[in-house]
Amino acid sequence: MSFWNKVKTGVSKAAGEAEKQANLARLNMQIGDVKTEVRRKTYELGDAALALCASGELTSPALMSIYDEIKAVQTRQTDLEEQIERAKNVDDESVAAA
Repeated sequence: MSFWNKVKTGVSKAAGEAEKQANLARLNMQIGDVKTEVRRKTYELGDAALALCASGELTSPALMSIYDEIKAVQTRQTDLEEQIERAKNVDDESVAAA
């Protein structure tokens, strides 16, 4: 095999490998997009189930248990946000008194 034939074969193999890698990258991006869509739809389903639990339309014991946990966590979040507001007001009052 001549030098130029070896070069052509090497270039051809490299081009084939580059095409393969580009195709794999494209497929991996599509998989990432699909996973993102599944997560988005899962969140939508969760939001819908949460709303149905809140309205009393969905009363499955397993779901209501999770709903009760979510409500408890939301209450804790509200409490922490109120603590932040009180702390800000204390700082504001200290500055105003000075």
